[in-house]
Amino acid sequence: GTGSGIMTPDYASPEQVRGEPVTTATDIYSLGVLLYELLTGVRPFNFKAKSLEKIIQTVCEIEPERPSTLAIRLDSQRSGRSLSEKDIPFENVNSKLLEGDLDNIISMAMRKEPERRYLSVEQFGEDVRRHLHGLPVVARQNTIGYRASKFVRRNKAGVAAASGIVLALVAGIIGTYWQSTVAAHERDLALAQAKKADRINNFLKEMLASTDP
Repeated sequence: GTGSGIMTPDYASPEQVRGEPVTTATDIYSLGVLLYELLTGVRPFNFKAKSLEKIIQTVCEIEPERPSTLAIRLDSQRSGRSLSEKDIPFENVNSKLLEGDLDNIISMAMRKEPERRYLSVEQFGEDVRRHLHGLPVVARQNTIGYRASKFVRRNKAGVAAASGIVLALVAGIIGTYWQSTVAAHERDLALAQAKKADRINNFLKEMLASTDP
């Protein structure tokens, strides 16, 4: 349209549609859109028959649907036959594979504020590589639980073996504790029986000692 910059609206960042200077952050946004499309088969926004004003408003103000959420919705629509064959982007997009790291990687690349995106294309690519290798990514909050889950996924065999050893140790400790508890109970019972026998013997002795022959 008249007065618009040179761009492809489907891949343009907020600063680009506003006519602001283009930087590396702009490229990162466009790459985020491309990754979104590669994983889901559709672009984050549908600009067909929309005015430039509406496109600018959408890009600058509307958050795109998370890829995993989109996959669930498309699967539901596909099951309900509400999509025609030509409208179905991909068959069986697995939402479980998209939620988590990939959702967050794309969201970070497509943030509205340029300074909150990846610092470089290399960092963006490295995060994708780390996800593929089961390593923690920059786009996710670096919590202990998150890092632990990543470690478990990377080392399933080792963790399974270690878990077996731990379970065996716990079972051994529980068994030893139970046996010691049973032994202590039997010991206390034997002592109680011995004291009872002593009391009976003492009573009999006193009774017989006081008897007049």
